Amino acid sequence: MEDKCHRNKKEGHVGTLEQRFSKAEVGMAAAGGVAGVIGLSVAAVLAPEVELILLALPVIMGPGAIMSGHRFLNSSTTSQPPCGMIKITDMRWSCCGAQELSPGGCTDLCDLCGAVWGKDPPCVLIRHPDSNLQQSLAGYEVHVKNHDLVDISEEANNWFQ
Repeated sequence: MEDKCHRNKKEGHVGTLEQRFSKAEVGMAAAGGVAGVIGLSVAAVLAPEVELILLALPVIMGPGAIMSGHRFLNSSTTSQPPCGMIKITDMRWSCCGAQELSPGGCTDLCDLCGAVWGKDPPCVLIRHPDSNLQQSLAGYEVHVKNHDLVDISEEANNWFQ
């Protein structure tokens, strides 16, 4: 008897790594900051006695500047820093939104082929030990795993009796 299976189950991700802040989010924050700067500048020109209103410029410009700087410096752990020695590792997985460095994963995968466990074609042939197996197959790898292989016809006969 023989069957097909995956080798061992591991947790992983099926998505890709993406930036924490999207281009649209950074663009909206920057546009809001520009609109705020224009509004504060107009208010300071129209009412010269209220110059202290310009102290709010860092608060208005902050979110767009911080988000765009974060997006520029953010990269995966395996890539080189984009700007010298400064690097932020805050990438997110597209499949579940988890951080890149968080342990575990959202999907069960095969540790040998990386396919989704139970959905993709199996990668391991399961056979009972055979003394001539080594001679008949070349370039195979032995992986000891507990499987109870039962002939389907025998199992069906026992079940209906």
